[in-house]
Amino acid sequence: MGDKGNRTSVIVVSYGNWKITERCIHSIERCTSNYELVVIDNRSPDETPVQLMDFAEHHRVILNEENIGYAAAVNQGIRMTESQKIVILNNDVIVSPNWLDFMLPLSTVETVVVPLSTACYHGQEIQGVDTHVTDVELAEIAKRVAMQNKNKFKYLNFAAGFCMLFDREMFNHIGLFDEDLRLAADDFELAMRMKRRGYRFVLSLSTVVLHLGHRAFQSDLERAESMASASWRHFEKKYPQVLISDFEQEFQEDGGPAFLYLPESVVQWSSTPMVERGDE
Repeated sequence: MGDKGNRTSVIVVSYGNWKITERCIHSIERCTSNYELVVIDNRSPDETPVQLMDFAEHHRVILNEENIGYAAAVNQGIRMTESQKIVILNNDVIVSPNWLDFMLPLSTVETVVVPLSTACYHGQEIQGVDTHVTDVELAEIAKRVAMQNKNKFKYLNFAAGFCMLFDREMFNHIGLFDEDLRLAADDFELAMRMKRRGYRFVLSLSTVVLHLGHRAFQSDLERAESMASASWRHFEKKYPQVLISDFEQEFQEDGGPAFLYLPESVVQWSSTPMVERGDE
């Protein structure tokens, strides 16, 4: 949708819990301009594959014959798109109006841009917002935050992987996601390679999304836990010198929570200085 030459590719991987995926897709359609949506289903055991075909007329829908894992499905989406800008979005994320418009100006070859959100590690968390807010309430919250924080951002040591905006050139430099990480640690592993090349995470303080927090895996928790355990074992084998506590220390250095949302005001909590574009 929009100018094919400049549009952003939004890649969503689904597995079960159709109602959550449906809400995610509807929010993208309602709140995003100049984009293409690619939904890759990893052989969901529920009605998701059938329901997704109703969206195939306007979006790219891929139904995998087997569950190839999250990282492999993300790579599948990246390879089948040509856009310079790519968003990897979990299917349990609800976006707000103009979310992508606020993030795109911060995107460079050397940055990965992330939003403020619920249900995430404190460096990018907006507190005071419940994950059960309606889409209308989310839009109002996002509008108030954007008005106060127009063009503002801060750098992070680490960011959670549920909503990330990339420049395609970064993948050409550091490679795609590690496909042995089938359901966890993919964001940790990416952060390792980013740090080695001097790339940075940038938190858009103008952008708010609603992360429901791993609800997408509740349809098959036993399988999800098994895949996650295998992924962490692979990560620890690949980076034996890295301790999770090292990441936790970096989380603390990021400060936070990032913001406290109150009915009448938005209060900055982060100890990390905010930056306004053009003032670096």
